[in-house]
Amino acid sequence: MLRIYYSNRLERLALAQASLLERPLSDPLLPERIVTQSPATANGLAQRLAERLGVVANVDFALPASFVWEVYAQQLPQGPPRALLDRQSLVWAVFDRLHALPVDPAFAEPANYLRGDNRELRTYQLACRIADLLDQYPVYRPDWILAWERGEESHWQARLWRLLTEGAAPRHRARLWDELRTLSEASGLDPARLPERVSVFGISALAPVHLDVLERIARLTEVHLFTVNPSLAWWGDITSARDLARLRARWRAQRRPDASEYYEAGHPLLASMGHQGRELFDQLQGLQAEELELFEEPEADTLLAGLQRDLLILTDRSGADQDPSEVRPGDLSVQVHACHSPLREVQVLHDRLLDLFERLPGLEAPGLGGNGPRHRRLRALRGGRLRRRPGGPPHPPVHRRSLTPGLRPARPGADRPARVSREPAQGIRGTRAPGGARRDEAFRSRCRGRGASAGLGARQRGALGSGRHGPGCPRPAGGRLA
Repeated sequence: MLRIYYSNRLERLALAQASLLERPLSDPLLPERIVTQSPATANGLAQRLAERLGVVANVDFALPASFVWEVYAQQLPQGPPRALLDRQSLVWAVFDRLHALPVDPAFAEPANYLRGDNRELRTYQLACRIADLLDQYPVYRPDWILAWERGEESHWQARLWRLLTEGAAPRHRARLWDELRTLSEASGLDPARLPERVSVFGISALAPVHLDVLERIARLTEVHLFTVNPSLAWWGDITSARDLARLRARWRAQRRPDASEYYEAGHPLLASMGHQGRELFDQLQGLQAEELELFEEPEADTLLAGLQRDLLILTDRSGADQDPSEVRPGDLSVQVHACHSPLREVQVLHDRLLDLFERLPGLEAPGLGGNGPRHRRLRALRGGRLRRRPGGPPHPPVHRRSLTPGLRPARPGADRPARVSREPAQGIRGTRAPGGARRDEAFRSRCRGRGASAGLGARQRGALGSGRHGPGCPRPAGGRLA
C-alpha cells in the first residue's frame, strides 16, 4: 500500500507522521523506518515527534540511497557487490581510457578538447566531469546505461562506457535495479525481509530508481510518503517568463508557429524556482497510490503569509489586473540581504537571529534550525554563546552549536588516550594486553593528579580569564606526565 500525504506546511506533515507512529507495529522491538533527504531533516523531525509523543525511540532514519541499498541486500539472491563502480574509481578508469582514445570519429569531440598544452591537466579535468555523469547515470538514467551495455547507442559516451565495462560485467546500481525489477515482476520479492512500515518524509526530489523501488515494495508493505506541496492547484506544467521567451526565440529560429498560448505562466516563483518539485510531482502522478491532502491556509496578516496564500491558490499578482500586496510597517517576515561574501552572510544571519530573540521572547533555537547543506558557511557561529546586545531585553542563552549541529565536536579532555585505548578497534585484532585496564586506570589517576583533566587550549583559557598556560592546559600537563 502506497499512501501519499500532501501539505503546504511541514509542521502539518510532522503531525501526520506522529499520528502514524501512534499506531504501533506488530512487534514492539521492530524499528520504525523513516527515510529523509538529509540528516538535518531527520534531526528536525525527531524533535517534532518528541514534542508530540513525549519520547522518540527505536526509530531508524536513513537516506534514500542507503535504504534502497538495504532493499537490494535483503531481496537479491546474490546481494549487492562489495566492490561497486564509484566516482573515485571511475575518475582514474576514465583517465586511463582518455589517454588511449581509439582513432574513431565517435571520439572526435573529447579528442579535440584534449589537444593543446597541459594535456595531463585537461585529461584529469575532463575525467572528473565524465566520472560525475557516469556516476549519476545509473541512478537517474538507468535505462541509458542498460541500453549502452546492449550496444544500442554509438555515441562517444556509450562507447566509453562499454570500454570501461569491457569483459567485467559489473553489477552497478542500474544493474541492481534491473535485477530487482525482474524479481518483482516474477513475484519473487520476500515480504518477510521488508520493513513492516516505511515512511518517506520531507522529500523534495527523488531519483527515479529510488521511487520505483519504493513503489515496488509498497505492493507488499506499507509505504507512506510525506511531501510538501505549496499549491492546491496543479502546477506541474507552468512555465517561467524566461523559459517562454527562450521557446519563442527557438520557434522563430526554426520558423515554427508561436505556441505560447498553450503554456501557462502560473506563479513566477513556482515557475522559476520549483523545477525539482515539478519533476517529483510528475513522477508521483504516475503511481497507483492513495492521496491525502492536508493543506492549511495561512492566517497571519504578513507579507510572507500573503505570499504563501498566493502560492496556495496559484495567484500571480504581477499582472496589471491584480491588486499588489500591502506591506505593513514593521513587517519583517520576508527579508532579502545582499551579502558580498559567505562570511558576511553568516554575520547578517547572526544579527538577524539576535534581533529575533529580542523581538520574540518565546523563540527557541531549535525552531531556527535549517535543512540546507551549507553548514560550512556557518562555522563562524560555532563555539560560544549568543549574547544579547547591550541595553536589550534578556533572552534565554542559546549555544551557537545548537543552531548548526554537528559542525565541530567538543575539545577532548586530556584523558582521551586512556579512553581511546579501551576501544577494541585500537588494539591488535581487537584484543587488549593483560593488565590493560589496570594501566588505563593508572593513567587516568596521573591525569587527575597533574591537573590535566580539562582539555582547554591556550586561546580558550585566555578567553575565560584563566591564563594562556594554566595548570590544566594540555601542554604543561603533558610535560608533567612525561
